[in-house]
Parts: sequence; C-alpha cells; structure tokens
Amino acid sequence: MWLKSYLDLGPDRALWAYTADATFAARAPKSQKGVHKSVRLNPLTQSWKTSSGPMTDIKPELKSLLDTAKTFQVRPEGLAFSRKILRKMPMWYHREADPSIRRMNHLPASLCLRDKHKLRLVGDAEDIAARRNVPAHQNNRDCNCDNCQECRDELGCENPGTCYAQATRLLDTLPYKWDPRKAQPEDYETHEEDEDDDWVVFDRRVTITGELAEIFRIFTEGQVSNNVPDMRLADGYATEEIIATDGSCFKNGYEDAAAGAGIYYLEDDPKNQAIRLPPTLEQTNQTGEMVALKEAVRNAAE
Repeated sequence: MWLKSYLDLGPDRALWAYTADATFAARAPKSQKGVHKSVRLNPLTQSWKTSSGPMTDIKPELKSLLDTAKTFQVRPEGLAFSRKILRKMPMWYHREADPSIRRMNHLPASLCLRDKHKLRLVGDAEDIAARRNVPAHQNNRDCNCDNCQECRDELGCENPGTCYAQATRLLDTLPYKWDPRKAQPEDYETHEEDEDDDWVVFDRRVTITGELAEIFRIFTEGQVSNNVPDMRLADGYATEEIIATDGSCFKNGYEDAAAGAGIYYLEDDPKNQAIRLPPTLEQTNQTGEMVALKEAVRNAAE
C-alpha cells in the first residue's frame, strides 16, 4: 500500500510522498551525480537510480518501498497512453527515451531550458517547442516575435530560438508511443453504448487514461515494447453478423467428463462448427463456452 500511495502522482498525492521524492533525489549514488538534483523527480518514471543498499542512510520504510517495486517488477506498462499522461511524464531522463538524451542534458541550451525556462515535464518541452511555429518567428538569434521577446524579458533567455530547437530535439528522443506530438489511438477511439440489456458492445479502446498513477503495473517481465497498436477498423469492416455460441459437457463434474463447443451461423452454413475440447483443457460447460467465443472471434477476424 505504501508503494501504491507513493505512485499516486495525481493532484491528491500524499504529502509524505513528496518528502520521499526529495529523499530519493538526495540519496543518488556517485554514479548519478551527473543528474542535476532539480530534475530528479521520480526514480520509477526516470532512468536515474537512487541508493537503497544496506549502507545507505535511508529510512527503512522508504527502502522497503523501493525493494517492493523491485521484487514485484513495477514499471510503466500499457498498450497506449492518453496525451494527458504523456505530457505529465518527466522530460529529463525519461525512462523510455533514447539513451542519447543523457548527452543532451548538459548542453548550454539544455541548461537554459532547465534553469530559466524551468522545463521539467514532457508537456513543458512540447509547449516550448511549439513557440517556434508562430508565423512571426524567425530562426535567428535576433528574432523579435512576441514569444522570443517574452523569453528574453521575463526569463532572461539569451537565444530563445535555440531553446525552442533544443526542446524539439529532446522530444525527438522519445519513442512514438511516448511522444504526445504523434498520432495516438485515442485520436480515433470511440465506444458505443450498449443498445439494451441483451447486447454488450465490445470495448476496443486500449488507451490508458486518467492520472500518471494509472500507468504502473506489477509482475512485468521481458523487454519493454514501445510499439503502438493500430486499432483502426478497415473501411467497410464494421458489419453486423449474428452468431450463436454455446458449450456443453457430458458427465459435467466427473473425472471422465467430456466437453465441447458449438458455433452456429445459419442452417447448413459451412462455417458452423462443433468442437471437441482437447484433454489439456478443463472439461466443463464454461470452458466450452469460452472456446466457442474465442473461435467465433477468430473466424470473424479472418
């Protein structure tokens, strides 16, 4: 529960979690000293590490929190994320960014973005990068468009155009899946409401929405996949077909039970199927029903 509360990164986050952030940032090992303390926001959303070994003077509760995250393999996972979530991820040391982002963090333009523009999140970088897109902007040091003049007067930025370009380069290190500038499944996802009590519309949406806390999963394994699924339906695909499915079991509940599945389209339709469940599956009515549904969906996809 402590870990869950710590990762509740929304507006109602517990005050102690901010203290934990500061503690983790202050206890970074020597290997992480190149990561400026002001951009060490959260070790689970960024690629920098904090110390949690036996020689670290970190409180047992916080050490237990980190150990729990490691033991249960907690990390951000999801097929797709809303732009609201993408924009709330830290920009500096973004955990899914190309490693080249580390070489960019100490360039003069990056230091200006960090210290004068106060860039912290992906959304900050996107907003700053967008400043170069106004018609009046000129790509030179002496540009006097309103955006550049504001940066000079209010932030003390000496070369706003360079900072806009650097913010763009930082965003370019993000995989497609984590880049809010790219087309995402939420752009075309829709969901139809159930027409009546006997009709349930399958929800095809894959986008994780809400606050940043929604992206974390436990028991993860293997390499992270940053591929974005294309869930768009082909033109003319959304046709309606009525199919009856069922499962049945002979001697249900007994050791020698035998179950099957049935799929019915129309009388004498060649797609009608009767399926005997293999012995590797549990021989029950419910298993037969699930197999029938699975095969019906697979046939529809073909």
